[in-house]
Amino acid sequence: MALFRKKPKLPYIITFIGWHNSGKTTVASRVVAILKKRGLNPAVVKSTKEEGLLAQAFGTDTDIYLRSGADTVMLAAPDGTSMVSRGTKPSLTELSTTYFSNFELVVGEGFKHEKGIAKIEINRSGEHPLWKDDPEIIGLVSDAPSSHPFTFGSLDFENIADFIISQMHGQN
Repeated sequence: MALFRKKPKLPYIITFIGWHNSGKTTVASRVVAILKKRGLNPAVVKSTKEEGLLAQAFGTDTDIYLRSGADTVMLAAPDGTSMVSRGTKPSLTELSTTYFSNFELVVGEGFKHEKGIAKIEINRSGEHPLWKDDPEIIGLVSDAPSSHPFTFGSLDFENIADFIISQMHGQN
C-alpha cells in the first residue's frame, strides 16, 4: 500500500526591496513586529551582496565541519537554531519552500531581481523608482508624491501590515 503525503501549503512570500540605505530593514522589521502582534508568525530571510559573512569563529565545531568540506552545517541548540551553507545563493522561493513551508508568511529583505515574488519598494532617496520597471512591485513606501496605486508613508507601518494581510487573503 502506497502512502500519499499531502503537499504542504506554500507560504505567502513578500519582499521589501530598494536602493542601498533606503530603510528596508527599518520598515520591514517594524511591519514584522505588527504582523506578529496580530497573531501571524512570519519567517524572515535577508539577502545581501556582501561575502565573507558566513565565517564562523575559528575552532568552533561548526568551523571544524566547514573546514572538513561540509557545504552545510546546522547547529541546533536549546535556545535556537543556526545554519551555515556555502555555495550558490538560493532564491527566496527555494528558501521559503525548503525551510519555511510550515509558516503562512515569509518576509524577505532584498531579492530585488527575483521573479514571481510580490515586492514592496522602499524609496526615500529620490533615486529611480524601481516599480516603474517591475510589475511585481505591488506597494511603494515613500514620502514623495507617487502615481503608484498603493503608496504608503515611511512611518505608515500599520497600513503596510494591513496591505500585506489583504494580499495574503487575495484582497486588494
